[in-house]
Amino acid sequence: METPILDKIINVVKSIIKVPRRKKRGKPFIYSVKNVAIFFHVMTLKGITHFKTMHRFLVNNPVIAKLCGFKKSIPDRTTLSRRFKAIYELVKEQIRHMGKVLINKKLSASKLCSVDSTMHKACGNIWHKKHKKIDYIPPKLRNIDKNAAWGRSEYKQWVYGYKTHLISTSSFKRIAMPLCCEVTSANASDCKTAKGIFKNFWPKRIEYLLADKGYDDKLLRDICQKAKGTLITPMKRHKNMNPERKRCFAFYKSKMGKKKYSQRSKTIEPLFGHIKELFDIEKLKAKGLKNVQSFLSLCVWIYQTLIYYNFIYQRPLRRLKDLVCAV
Repeated sequence: METPILDKIINVVKSIIKVPRRKKRGKPFIYSVKNVAIFFHVMTLKGITHFKTMHRFLVNNPVIAKLCGFKKSIPDRTTLSRRFKAIYELVKEQIRHMGKVLINKKLSASKLCSVDSTMHKACGNIWHKKHKKIDYIPPKLRNIDKNAAWGRSEYKQWVYGYKTHLISTSSFKRIAMPLCCEVTSANASDCKTAKGIFKNFWPKRIEYLLADKGYDDKLLRDICQKAKGTLITPMKRHKNMNPERKRCFAFYKSKMGKKKYSQRSKTIEPLFGHIKELFDIEKLKAKGLKNVQSFLSLCVWIYQTLIYYNFIYQRPLRRLKDLVCAV
């Protein structure tokens, strides 16, 4: 059933989506990349994760199907499943593009950014680590996600699932907004993933990158310096520290360094909590790495879209829950 808010959100997505022009060999898609991305945007917003339910929803709601761009025909369940698995890279591009749009609209400042990760429990039952290591599934164990992995968090201890890596703005005065997203299994290294992201992507005008002690790495610090930025992360004093590390340690311990670093825990950590609460993704509803990557990245993209929706219609930027409930 169509709602006025859903109609407006779809129009907002249509106005901001930026599909890259790429010439690919082979038969062209029956359903365009743009229309499919808009449709999955709506389905994630409605909390629908099963492809059979998505297909039934389109059949029973032809008005929304037309709004999403499916005018002549409706994709079947297998088509939706295949396209959903392949949409992850496109959604990551949309998140980066939307981050630039929000900063250009001056909804947040990008001089201070934070990088961090959060864990999500896998859908279904837990596959014990000793069994997973030898690829053995006990006879009575059912409904497990084989692509998930064990990861350790200081707050949640051991978690069997996946991990969302996020780069966000960190400003006390303005709302924290995602700028880049990466989804991996829970055992992926935070620092290694961050180095892979920043080698290919660096937000403009970023001066300081805030991170916890897990990101204290020389190569990541060098990447920041090449981009004319400074990595601020907790550091331990050693007797034989080189001059460069001494300088970084002195800045972290300075009054200015402590003031800037204090913004990390008050911006990106509440941001993770807000996204998890908004889409109920503490425990996942999707299985398989490709499905989870698409699903979690779509949640981040929708979060950005709702902020932009509030900006356009002159609503408080942080009022997002009522939009999700209204849809």
